[in-house]
Amino acid sequence: MSIGRDVRKVWELVRPERWPYALGLGALFLVNVADAFSPVFMAVAIDLTDASLSGKEPATPRVLELVGLSASSFTIVTALACYLGLLVMANVSRYPMLMNTAVPSHRIGQSMRNKLAGHLLKLSQPFYDRSKSGDLMSLATSDVQAVRMMVGPGILVGADVAMIVSLTLLVMFGLSWQLTLVALIPLPLIAIVTNVLSHMEYDRFEAVQEDIADVTERARESYAGARIIQGYAREAFDRERFEGFSLRHYGKNMALTRVRALFDPTLDLFMGASTVLVFTFGGLMVARGELGLGTFVAFLFLVGYLSGPMIGFGWALKRRGLVKRRSEERRVGKEC
Repeated sequence: MSIGRDVRKVWELVRPERWPYALGLGALFLVNVADAFSPVFMAVAIDLTDASLSGKEPATPRVLELVGLSASSFTIVTALACYLGLLVMANVSRYPMLMNTAVPSHRIGQSMRNKLAGHLLKLSQPFYDRSKSGDLMSLATSDVQAVRMMVGPGILVGADVAMIVSLTLLVMFGLSWQLTLVALIPLPLIAIVTNVLSHMEYDRFEAVQEDIADVTERARESYAGARIIQGYAREAFDRERFEGFSLRHYGKNMALTRVRALFDPTLDLFMGASTVLVFTFGGLMVARGELGLGTFVAFLFLVGYLSGPMIGFGWALKRRGLVKRRSEERRVGKEC
């Protein structure tokens, strides 16, 4: 399934809740604007403090020069006030951001469960003769939950990555395009590694989801046939068989967990490499007088802001493909 068809499937689910999502994403934009531009005013405050101690003219971050402002038009107090004001705006906006994305996603999940239950009640007896109860239980529980995570945290994280990366890079290029290019050196490697790991995890996630249905069906058959098992004294055999199912499910979960455990350390490693590059080349630029001390400190904050979205990007990629599976299962259910 192409990305375009994935987007259309997600939009079908989100459309009834489009206005709450619009409010939530609008609040997210305010959060990201505040996060991206607040280090600029911190840089101004540091440069003003450095100038007052050294008696030199305060350096003006280039991003302020582009909008016709200079560091001398601020005082240390006003610069800090702007910095704190943006932080307050970001934290105030986080509540409507979360409430208008998390709550609608729960309503979408509940609506899916209701539609699924209504559809199952309309199906004929032959459908249940051919279908495994474990498959239906897995579809109604863990699969619906996975889709809810896609339309809730998945959309929020995806939008957050697009906004904060765009705004942060805009500010970084406005401060120093040379240092920005240095900081971006590890990012292509992040995209490659994240793509590889996301495909590995998706395959293992699919295997776990399918195995949940098998384990559930095995447990149901054991309970339903308890009298027969006891009548033929096959308790030990049934227990060993279920233990084999459980160990197999444990092995598949461990394989999934091992791949998931690689995401955060790998991304942190690359973002740490970016920070080291900024420290090295930025420090040399400050020593040569090509970069203000405040701008250098602001750069370190902005590089740190990129690490969270990169990890979020990896998390969002791990959810891709779930809508495809849900739509295929819905089609198979209708055919049956």
